[in-house]
Amino acid sequence: MAKWAGTLSTTEPYNHLGLLKVRQGNKNSEVFEFKIVQNGVPYDLSGYRVFFCTHFEPYISVEKNAEILDAKKGLIRFTMDDYCMQKVGRQEGYFEIYKEDTFLDATQYFTYTVQTSIIKQLMDGESYIQRLEELLKKLQEAMDKSQEEVEKWLEENRQKIDDLMKEMDQFFADKKNEFNVWFESVREILESIDPGGVLLSEIIRARSSDRYGTFKNVDERLEYAEAVFSADTNLMTINHNFRGYPRLRVLYWDYGMATRPLAMEPTGIGGGNVRTVESNVEYLDPYSLIVKVPINYQFIDPEFVFIDSKKFRLISDYRVIQVELLEDSISGFVEQTCTIDFKNKIVGSVKENPHIIRRTADTVLIDPSVKREEPTQSEIDRIKDLDGALYVITNKTKDNLVQAIASFDLITDIDRRFTGLFELHKAVTQAQKTEVVKRIVTDITYNVHGFAAGPSSNALSTAPSSNKGWGGIKVTKSDVIHNNSRSFSGNQINAIVQDDGCFYVTIFAPASDGTTPSVLNLDYVSLEYKIKVGGI
Repeated sequence: MAKWAGTLSTTEPYNHLGLLKVRQGNKNSEVFEFKIVQNGVPYDLSGYRVFFCTHFEPYISVEKNAEILDAKKGLIRFTMDDYCMQKVGRQEGYFEIYKEDTFLDATQYFTYTVQTSIIKQLMDGESYIQRLEELLKKLQEAMDKSQEEVEKWLEENRQKIDDLMKEMDQFFADKKNEFNVWFESVREILESIDPGGVLLSEIIRARSSDRYGTFKNVDERLEYAEAVFSADTNLMTINHNFRGYPRLRVLYWDYGMATRPLAMEPTGIGGGNVRTVESNVEYLDPYSLIVKVPINYQFIDPEFVFIDSKKFRLISDYRVIQVELLEDSISGFVEQTCTIDFKNKIVGSVKENPHIIRRTADTVLIDPSVKREEPTQSEIDRIKDLDGALYVITNKTKDNLVQAIASFDLITDIDRRFTGLFELHKAVTQAQKTEVVKRIVTDITYNVHGFAAGPSSNALSTAPSSNKGWGGIKVTKSDVIHNNSRSFSGNQINAIVQDDGCFYVTIFAPASDGTTPSVLNLDYVSLEYKIKVGGI
């Protein structure tokens, strides 16, 4: 028989169930029976699974299976256990609805209060002391019994143990004699190969370097030397107007300007000494070249600083590397491809990651300028990587199609990657920076990994922003994760980059018919852009 009953909605903003009190330790008697409704109508749970969910700060989440009593009427029963009542005080919970392993819907939160139990309290009461004494007594009895059994076994098997120890002593003595005989037989050979151990001493000394320290073995030192002096790792490709094969140099230093706050560098103000780096140049043609450096100087996703049309600087944490073209009459530029996505995204903040994704459901595609709801943090974490973890958006209202609108802030991303670039172009206002973006970004490609579902088809559709609206629609049909991707270049960039310097893409599923929901399943959303830096 249920102790608590009520109605939970998936659409209403709140569930008003009154004060629900449960007591720790009553793991079989705190029984809830709820009716789940959507827009006031019983939620048909046929073929679905329902889970009770709650979270205890800071790290503990609980998910427990609920019993479906009457699927057509949306009736469920759930019995709380110790996991659901592990913390005294007010607690929020809700129920999630799944079809197999796919999340479909969830009720709004309801509140219950966990009361303490005398049995669960840790206090120095008489009954508690009695329980502890009984426990210690049983523990001592078990230890005494175990000791008696061990002593009895040792007494019964003492002769066997003594015999085994004698056999082991004899075995090691025999092996020692065998080794001594073998070593004497090869001593003359070893001495003829390396008289006085000179070769061995040289090998040991070869592991050490006055400049780079001591290595575990000679191979490790050789590998390090190759990593420092063998210039065969691509650093950057430079295009230029020299019409020939220009000379260049590569410089490196630690803790320079913009890597640490002023006077906080361990090397002192101004950073460490500048030194040249071993480099090779592969000339692709008279107008382009590849700069190659040792692998130790390869940076992963560095910040790019454009000094002028002859100097290109890369910064990674405290490390700085700079390529300088040495010819007088030369102007160069670098093309770089950058990938932006929702890694390190904090919902409600643009400090860590300036890009935003929003969700909505409507009968028409919502304009990019209309601000809609952002996902929760746990939902947006599901689209950071292509890993099969799905962010699911669903809506069952008739004629509504679910939509996710991704906004990629190109101005902020370029400003963070290419320090000082807008200043070199004398771009101060947002409008000026947007014009610079349209000039220097040569290619844009968006990638949407996921799939959709609806009553009419499983088409996942995307459309880019275009002249303050949406451009042509790209459709992919699949029941599994698939990449819906489009690329743009040339004059198309002017149309798809909006006045705020952002690129928008809307992602949507077929409209619901009121019975079958409109569903989006998103795994990974990203944007790649190629930028031309230099040659001003």
